[in-house]
Amino acid sequence: RADLREEFQMAFKTAAEELIEKGIEKGIEKGIEKGIEKGIREILLEQLETKFGPVDARMRDVVLRTASVERIRHWALRILEARTVGELEIA
Repeated sequence: RADLREEFQMAFKTAAEELIEKGIEKGIEKGIEKGIEKGIREILLEQLETKFGPVDARMRDVVLRTASVERIRHWALRILEARTVGELEIA
């Protein structure tokens, strides 16, 4: 009976460790995705400032917090041809 208990405890411990490991992996993946997203947003701000000068607080907020990643990528491509910041229709 002690062997059965030990076997159960080992199986339970292994299952728990596997769940923890999967949770850690998922957390790492999510952290990497967030880091990439933050980098994309910051690069767009640098592009805006380089091409058009200082970015106002509202536009900065839209770029950093509000807009979807797809929208940020859209603006990052459009900035190459835009003559004014207004053409991007960011804020």
